Amino acid sequence: MKNKKKYALVTGGTTGIGYAISQKLIKDDYFVIAASKNAEARQTDYVSHAITLNLQDNNSVRECVKQVVEISEGHLDVLVNCAGIGSECKLEDESEANIRTVLDINLFGTIILTNKFIPALEKTAGTIIFISSIAGFRGFALWTTYCASKFGLEGYATALREELRSRSIRVSIIRPGSVETPFYASKPPDERVNFMSPQTVANSVLLCLEAEKSASFEEIFINNSVGDL
Repeated sequence: MKNKKKYALVTGGTTGIGYAISQKLIKDDYFVIAASKNAEARQTDYVSHAITLNLQDNNSVRECVKQVVEISEGHLDVLVNCAGIGSECKLEDESEANIRTVLDINLFGTIILTNKFIPALEKTAGTIIFISSIAGFRGFALWTTYCASKFGLEGYATALREELRSRSIRVSIIRPGSVETPFYASKPPDERVNFMSPQTVANSVLLCLEAEKSASFEEIFINNSVGDL
């Protein structure tokens, strides 16, 4: 008999936005599996189980999928793709290695991971949520590679949504503006005073999940109240 627990996998689920999402889902009675490079060392009360995941390593991705399928007995209700990296950098200063790392984590690794979970999500008529960014549809100077990765991710998510409609899997894209997380740790406090909280993004995740089955929040853009930051 199918396991009656609700299972959610949150990549990047032990820090920043991902951690806030994990907290919110735990409170909503989900069994939350958090996956990130240092997840096991960051096990908290707001993570039911932690799994190490390196999105640049195909073996790590396969092992993560294997563990999640075993834990959830092959039934996954929610996949939140939140893991991501990026930093300000002038074009002439950005190394090829950094470009590949950003694209590997934000785009390629996320695509590979998501594709592998489709069978488990189909069993529950589950939901896939991509935490994108305002940089997924607007270009910003000094963030060219990050923008490229998020534009690409949104292209994938949009096409994936159309492919999965007939399989009853909903696909949502959430695009926050600047959020007060370690992602912006290099910025001085006075430049972050108008950043939104990670909980704001987490609330929008719950909004997607609580929509009636006949509806889908396909794209949610949450900008900072003062405008682009």
